[in-house]
Amino acid sequence: MLEWLGYYRPIKKAVTLRLDADVLAWFKRQGRGYQTRINRALRKLMSEERKISGDCAGGTFRQLPGFLSPVSSVPRFSGRYLT
Repeated sequence: MLEWLGYYRPIKKAVTLRLDADVLAWFKRQGRGYQTRINRALRKLMSEERKISGDCAGGTFRQLPGFLSPVSSVPRFSGRYLT
């Protein structure tokens, strides 16, 4: 069973996201793969915030190489923002 862990790929979901023009331009200036870099930056922030708060967004997470994998997770919304 452990063999498949090295092949884990998170599920991607297409979304419409409004970013500040200068933030998007900064990521794009770095070349191809800017969406991946944005995702990595958000994942890093998510991981750091969860370490500080001890929050797992209502689910249990297990550490996989380079990822946090939701076992059962329901996002919570606070006003207009996902928390």
